[in-house]
Amino acid sequence: MLAEQLGHVVRFNRAPCSSVNTCSVGALFGLKTPASRNWLEKHRYQVRLVETDSKSINPLSALNGYLPDNSQYLPNPAQDYGSDYAPTALPRGIGGYYWVIFGSRRTYGNHLAPGGTDGGSSYADLVRKKVWIAAIDLDHWAKPDPSHPAFFLPGQPYDTDAKRPFATLEPCAAAGATCEAASDCCIGTCRETGRQSDGTPILQCGP
Repeated sequence: MLAEQLGHVVRFNRAPCSSVNTCSVGALFGLKTPASRNWLEKHRYQVRLVETDSKSINPLSALNGYLPDNSQYLPNPAQDYGSDYAPTALPRGIGGYYWVIFGSRRTYGNHLAPGGTDGGSSYADLVRKKVWIAAIDLDHWAKPDPSHPAFFLPGQPYDTDAKRPFATLEPCAAAGATCEAASDCCIGTCRETGRQSDGTPILQCGP
């Protein structure tokens, strides 16, 4: 029920919480949604990061739509608040960040919003369920908010819902193949086995 990644956990919860013991964890992917729009309006979700060592919880404010002064930067705060759920993390850091992909009912520009060209006037409209992605700093444990504002993943159709995103790496590399990190290798780890003429390390999978 949790997306565990390199010493921390990304999950989403129904309400703000200050400790692992006070968080609602049973709602993570399996919560059934009644047809009632009133139910949808009352039950909102946010993505949070839990450090597995200290059990401390980071609210990931920027990812969830908040500025440092705790005001919301999302265009429709009343509808967009607490609309993020079902996060998964890329298996390793890429480009200097960890990446979290999640579903959200937040509005999107002039396409999916009240009066939008592609519908989505209500928070409960299924077409509002889309995939978003946000960066998390590698040194997340040292910052009050290591997250960054999320952005819409392009290429999604506007006339249907999208949810439960997952990311995968390329197939693992066999022993002796070139690599960049241990997660590239089927077995063993990624080791320096020599140097090129210009001094660049040669990295290969090995025991």
